[in-house]
Amino acid sequence: MDRPAIPSEGDIVVGMNYDRSITINTEPVSLDGLQERLRSIFATRANKVIFVRGQRDLDFQEIAAVIDIAKGAVVAYTGKLN
Repeated sequence: MDRPAIPSEGDIVVGMNYDRSITINTEPVSLDGLQERLRSIFATRANKVIFVRGQRDLDFQEIAAVIDIAKGAVVAYTGKLN
């Protein structure tokens, strides 16, 4: 059985809320500004891993779009949280 990924302190978690608003940890960010913000965050980080948390009632396609944006920001690994 696959276990959900568990972020550690200092990890980056991108969340998509029920209202489709996006956060990076607790910082609100627009979908249009997400890639640039992630590039800025990861420019100086050795650990290029993020976790993506989407509300259960959202279509997976919406969460997949966030994952695609993260990969475009040169993030090495994306883990999906339940």
